[in-house]
Amino acid sequence: MSRERFARWNAAARRHWQAFCSCRRGMVTVEGAFVATILGLLLIGVIDFGLAYKRHAELENAVRAGTQYALVRRPQQGDIDPIRDAVWATAPFYEGAPGTALDVEFYCECPDGTPSQCSAPGGVALCSGGFERSAFVRVRLSQDFDLLFAYPGVGTSVDLSAEGSVRLN
Repeated sequence: MSRERFARWNAAARRHWQAFCSCRRGMVTVEGAFVATILGLLLIGVIDFGLAYKRHAELENAVRAGTQYALVRRPQQGDIDPIRDAVWATAPFYEGAPGTALDVEFYCECPDGTPSQCSAPGGVALCSGGFERSAFVRVRLSQDFDLLFAYPGVGTSVDLSAEGSVRLN
């Protein structure tokens, strides 16, 4: 009797399975749920990296503000604090925010690329060959940008940096 019972149960299970596999109702809903989930995850990634790209553009704007300030108001005796202030005033975060770094460098070079002293006795520093040295300002701004989610191969944060340099004379 148990064998007969198992055979009936097996036949009923087979009929139900065939009916389940041949039924098409609800398939669009299930497929739509899968597609919507995948598109949602892609959209979150696009938004997250779009925010990082926006922050990088803001860093570049802050660096540009510092170099423009240096062009308009040349550093007097190597004083770079006003340039730093111009960068921080334009930066999208406050001075000393965690994960940020600002480096402003005032330096001089000869036309052949060798470093030169910026201030010399008598006011004008000359390079070998009688050429006048050139003064430069380099501004570097960097930030660790925290992403909303951890991505494979990327992690939870992205190092963003912007750099600009300008010749003053």
